[in-house]
Amino acid sequence: MLSGLFALAVKSASRFTPLQWLFTLLDVLGAIFLAITEARRAAWRNKYSRIRGAREVELNVQAYERQKANKDGDAEKATTNSSNSIDGEDRRAKVAALYLFNPLVLATSLAMSSTTIYNTLTCFVTMLATSISYLASRRSQLNGGAGNSVLIFLLTFLFAAALSANAVVSLYPIIIAPALVMLAARCVPSLTQHTSPRLTFRLVSLTALLTFGGMYLSLGPLSNGNVAGVLRQVYLHLFIVSDLTPNIGLWWYFFIEIFDHFRNFFLLAFNVHLASYCAPLCIKYTYDPLFAVTVLSGITAVFKSYPTLGDTALYFALLSLHPEIFPYLRYPTVTTLLYTYSLLLLPLFHHLWLHAGSGNANFFYAITLVFVLAGGSSVLDAMWAWGALAWERERPLAPPPSAVEGQADSKRVVTQV
Repeated sequence: MLSGLFALAVKSASRFTPLQWLFTLLDVLGAIFLAITEARRAAWRNKYSRIRGAREVELNVQAYERQKANKDGDAEKATTNSSNSIDGEDRRAKVAALYLFNPLVLATSLAMSSTTIYNTLTCFVTMLATSISYLASRRSQLNGGAGNSVLIFLLTFLFAAALSANAVVSLYPIIIAPALVMLAARCVPSLTQHTSPRLTFRLVSLTALLTFGGMYLSLGPLSNGNVAGVLRQVYLHLFIVSDLTPNIGLWWYFFIEIFDHFRNFFLLAFNVHLASYCAPLCIKYTYDPLFAVTVLSGITAVFKSYPTLGDTALYFALLSLHPEIFPYLRYPTVTTLLYTYSLLLLPLFHHLWLHAGSGNANFFYAITLVFVLAGGSSVLDAMWAWGALAWERERPLAPPPSAVEGQADSKRVVTQV
């Protein structure tokens, strides 16, 4: 059976065109970038975080095993146990595999959608941001260093170039750009961390300069003197929703049904609604800008004008970088069932409406609302879990029951006396 599956895979791979191989390579690069980001994130968790619950119990057990192994002189056993922790190499491999073998990522890649390019660039920018922050933290701990300074400058330029290229591909990365700049400008990744004004200025100025330069260089040869027309076709259509082809978003059905004299008002309302999440979330998650990037990517996947399955896949990939919040999720089963239900029925209702002719637009839009409900439920649940974890970090653990019972007994004795 395994040989048959291998032969089928080889036969299918032989039919790939060079362009399909290119999109496959982009997915592999995205998985590698996420694995590197997880390595940086894991270093922060190990050094600066105090995570309660199952995570703390696991760390205590591992520390006990390491102490016991060192006491017995079995250093090899201690190394093996520590390498199998949640922040070890297995964690990086899991993050990469979850992205690479995600059905939504595979479907996006097979469709050769430009969302694959956007996702890869976003993963690359996130990796660069965490690397810049990590190196800046090491430099501050080591009291400077010319080598680190040069490397940070090169990574800063590369970060600005990648972020500007991502903004040229699609303007929606501008929404998560402030959170990415906050992530890259961190000097010390801890609860007392602060930003470097000089590094922040470099990041913002380089990103803005390269973004406008990239737009000019990319649109200049295509404009032929009609720059306004090209801008309208390439970028402005994302905000005015000129194409009302059915998709998995909320906008198309609403603007089909709305009266024309209300169209401009609701276009403004929808666009401002999406942009309004950026500042509050960046302020709220000042001490965890990577989670701000994750939440903003999830909100963008739900409320953008032309969403795709690849946008949801990117949100899942970034969410996998926060394993510490998983035990605090309240409704993971409900969210999973909503996603499964909607993803199974979306192609079916689309076929019934547009091909078989036995359905109507309400069928497809209803299941689209379920998909949006799943995305909103996932984002809200993740935010609640992050808040619950932060609440426990800021407060001491409750005393063990034996201690509480001992205090109660002593109070009874004092009262009786």
